[in-house]
Amino acid sequence: MEPLDEDLMLSTPSPEELGLTFREEQDGDFWVTYQPSGLALPLEADQFPQVMLLAGLSIADFPVDPAALATLLEAIRRGQGTDMRLGGPVNALIEVHISPDGMLAGVVAHPAQGKGKDLTRETLNIALKDSKVVRGLLNESLDELTDPATQKKLRTNGQSICRIVAYGESGYNGDDAWLETLLDEIADRRPQMDEEGHIDFLELGDFPHVNADQVLVRRHPPTEGKSGWTVTGKVIKGRNGKDLSLKAIDNTVKLAPGDNDLLLSAVAGMPVVHEKGAHIEQVLKLDEVGLKTGHIRFDGSVHIKGNVNPGMKIEVSGDVKVGGLVEAAYIKAGGMIEVSGGIIGRKRSDQATKPEEKDEKNKVDDAYIEAGSIVKARFIQEAKVIAGQEIVVQTQVLHSKLKAGIKVMMPGRGAIVGGITQAQQIIDVAVSNLISDDRYKLASDVVIIDHHKNDTDLENVSYFYHLSDYTSACEIVISLSKELNLKISEETATYLYGGMVTDTGRFQYIDNNNASRLFENAAHITKFNPNISDMYNFLYTEELEKRVVKDKFRAFDLTENFVAYRKNTQAIIDDSGLDVFSVSRGMVNLMAGINEVPIWVSFTEDQEKGVILTEIRSRGIVVVDIAKKYGGGGHNFACGASLKDFKEADLLLNDLNERAKENGY
Repeated sequence: MEPLDEDLMLSTPSPEELGLTFREEQDGDFWVTYQPSGLALPLEADQFPQVMLLAGLSIADFPVDPAALATLLEAIRRGQGTDMRLGGPVNALIEVHISPDGMLAGVVAHPAQGKGKDLTRETLNIALKDSKVVRGLLNESLDELTDPATQKKLRTNGQSICRIVAYGESGYNGDDAWLETLLDEIADRRPQMDEEGHIDFLELGDFPHVNADQVLVRRHPPTEGKSGWTVTGKVIKGRNGKDLSLKAIDNTVKLAPGDNDLLLSAVAGMPVVHEKGAHIEQVLKLDEVGLKTGHIRFDGSVHIKGNVNPGMKIEVSGDVKVGGLVEAAYIKAGGMIEVSGGIIGRKRSDQATKPEEKDEKNKVDDAYIEAGSIVKARFIQEAKVIAGQEIVVQTQVLHSKLKAGIKVMMPGRGAIVGGITQAQQIIDVAVSNLISDDRYKLASDVVIIDHHKNDTDLENVSYFYHLSDYTSACEIVISLSKELNLKISEETATYLYGGMVTDTGRFQYIDNNNASRLFENAAHITKFNPNISDMYNFLYTEELEKRVVKDKFRAFDLTENFVAYRKNTQAIIDDSGLDVFSVSRGMVNLMAGINEVPIWVSFTEDQEKGVILTEIRSRGIVVVDIAKKYGGGGHNFACGASLKDFKEADLLLNDLNERAKENGY
């Protein structure tokens, strides 16, 4: 029995004073009877062990249920008599826990209390069995838990203990059969991982050369797997490795004599490893160059039936022949390069990476073609092409950089539009466009700066800056002056700024493809102090009389698909007092700005020249191709043509009506 605390004893009422009597039932339960004594004596939970000691009882022998004690204290506080179970013996308790993967089992053992029963091996075995722990039991741990000394220690300190009682056994799979490449330079046509751990699915290896009877690959047989089990007895099946047969798939390879796991080359050529072994490619012929083939590096010539897809590289010592297109790819050949289709690069801003800049570790993102002798192509667009001897293009070169050791030839009526073309001896190009003054033929050098989508019929042109994605020729001049760091006078700056303003309809006829560059060029030219106010007053203010005359041209007709049009005969022009040009160019946009009208066109009769001057405008619908159909041209959304008569005007109007219909009007 615990020693009495004198101070606590002095403050704790006795059982008799409280009216409490205790008894133990035959089943070991501990009961209390409360008969109010008439004394209002306070009693707290921490005093109750002293009350039991005063009654000759010990908490260790007679454990008290905390909930029952709370009920008793409430009855004493209220002065309500009661007879109730206060506690009783508590047997040792075991909790079994299993890991989520079933490979580990552990228990938490709670000690017995009072006259409760200690943990026995039988009780422990039943608990494990109920939790389905049946394999991998650790008898040493089980014996420790049920040892009487352990149970006594647990009773004494009143603490629980944890122990691992079972382990599962892991299984594993066998290794699959695999092929070992025995030639360091063999073309292992599978995606390779670089030293940084990155995989480039286009980099499938080089194309080296081997002689006959060289070792290619060795087969390593599969290994067996091993099954395991969990503590609950569940089997973890380990599979055996998958087998792989090694055989000669054609007559370019053979199995080594006496060793069916070793594959040899039967002929000289290019070795290629694949999932089922290897073979020798004697002639490199491909349907196309893309993700399936990867980049091509080959000591010899390559023939490609189809296209060379974007991002691909081809490097050969011989010739390259391509039956289709080359799009944003890198090709370098020791001999000639012949492309039956065209060569197409990517359009990019001046600040972007240039086509010729290529890092072997980076992806190709533009068209770069280099041949030791000749490059032939149907057309070239946004690409860099270098030839040791000749570059021959059948139709057109657009915004590209061409450099030939001897000459650049365009045997058809082709055009070089934009970009840079260089040759040591000759640039032979047929270019077409229109011009209204023959005096250019007297010049020693002819320079064309044009942004329209037309060709030219000029000959002996020294420089041809044809950039159809620019909004005006003035913008091209500004861009060139900026690149050359030229100083510009105020008067020149005013005219250049005015050219951009008028050709864009005061910056209305632009889009996201050219707006950023246009405003950058506008900002640049304003550094030279153009007289913008006077320029706008000159362009967009007029006398009252002229404004009144304009009202005569505001009426218009509509086609069934809401194309607005007006036909200005010579009689109407004469009555207005205006000249033909003022009516043709100045009145067309009186039909603009109407929500339901996507396209508007004016036809103005010029009897002196015997033509119908036609001005076409649209809101976001490309119409320049229709203008070009009738011998005209211009911008996508603002263009014109000179027609023979009003009958031809009706034909053009019908085409515009169909274009509006195609666009949902």
